[in-house]
Amino acid sequence: MLHIACCDDDRFWQEQFLRQLDRLLSARGTTFRIDTYNSGAALLKALSVLNAQPDLLFLDVVLGRDNGIDLAARLRQLQPELPVVLISSSAEYALPGYTVHPAHYLLKPISDQALAEALDFCLPPPQEAPSVVIRCKKAEKAVPVSEILYIEVLDTLLKLHTCSGEVYQTSGHLSQMQQRLPPGQFLRCHKSYLVNLEYVEGIRRYVLMLRNGQQIPVSKKNYVPVKKDYLRYCSQLQP
Repeated sequence: MLHIACCDDDRFWQEQFLRQLDRLLSARGTTFRIDTYNSGAALLKALSVLNAQPDLLFLDVVLGRDNGIDLAARLRQLQPELPVVLISSSAEYALPGYTVHPAHYLLKPISDQALAEALDFCLPPPQEAPSVVIRCKKAEKAVPVSEILYIEVLDTLLKLHTCSGEVYQTSGHLSQMQQRLPPGQFLRCHKSYLVNLEYVEGIRRYVLMLRNGQQIPVSKKNYVPVKKDYLRYCSQLQP
C-alpha cells in the first residue's frame, strides 16, 4: 500500500487537493492511504517522534510561520530517500526550493495533468490491478480484487459483494476461491464468509465491522485466531 503525506496549512485547499489526488491514484489502480498535516511541527513530530515513513510527501512552501523549504531540508536529514513534492502559489519559490532537491515542484492551482506528471515521475509505473475471473451469467467476468468487500457461499453458490454494491454470482467453493486471491488479504472468518481485510474497520465479539457499516459474522470457534490474524494485518500497515 502506498503511503502519502500531505502538509498544508490551508485546510480548504488541502481537502480539494486530497479529492483530486484520490481520483488520480484510484485511476492508476493504486492502493493508498493519505496522512494530512496542517503545520510543519505536526509533520516533523510524525516523522521524527512517531517514526512515520511515507513513500511520498506533498509539502507547501508557505506554512504560516513555517518555511517549507527549511522544513524540507530538516526532513532530508531524517529521511534522505523521501521524495518531496514542493507546492506553492508562486513561482518565485521554485529556484530556492531546488536547493533541497525536491522530486517535483507544483504551482497552485494544480491541474490534473500537472499532478499526474508528478505522480508518474515520483512513483513506479502503475500496474494492472489484479482481478479474479469468474463465470457469471454464461460469460466470463474479471472482478478487480481491490473492489471485493467480501465473498459468501450458499451451498455451492458464491456471491462476490463489491464496493459499488454490485453482487456477482458464480458456482464454486469458498476454499478454492480463497486460493485464487492474494494471500494474507482475505480472511476466512466463518465457514460461509471470506472478507477483504482492507475494508475491515474493527472487530468485536463474533463480528467483523466493515467501513461501510456492514457486519460480517465470525464463528465462535475461530474468533480468537481470526482476531489475531486481523490484528497482525493491522500491525503490518503501521509505519
